[in-house]
Amino acid sequence: MSSKFKNFFDFKIEVYDGGPVENDKVFFIVKGKKVTETYKEITSEFYLTEDIENIISAVLSKEISIDDIKIFSGYSGWTSMQLDEEIQRKVWTVVEVYNLDYTLPNDQTLWKSIMQNLGGEYLLWANSPEDISLN
Repeated sequence: MSSKFKNFFDFKIEVYDGGPVENDKVFFIVKGKKVTETYKEITSEFYLTEDIENIISAVLSKEISIDDIKIFSGYSGWTSMQLDEEIQRKVWTVVEVYNLDYTLPNDQTLWKSIMQNLGGEYLLWANSPEDISLN
């Protein structure tokens, strides 16, 4: 998928795996200025869109910075009530949204930052090695 974007931009751009559903679709998380009419607000600062034409146009015209977008191929989905059931079984943890920059690269600092923000029992995960078997 990254190679598709090389045709639009003169540099390599990271495209993250959003999940196993509709891998041929592209989704953008954008920070800042709204350059499309079709979006879902994440927070007052971030939004999600599939509007590839307007996003590419805005980046090429320098209306938004490439550093202010994160690109995903595909998404993850659940059937009706599946997520609720998984939350009840404690497969997922629901947390309050905090001041997170959704456009930052996915590296060890992102996971560590999220776990540190949760505090308490999550601090164990914030400080664990990448390969937990080395602990």
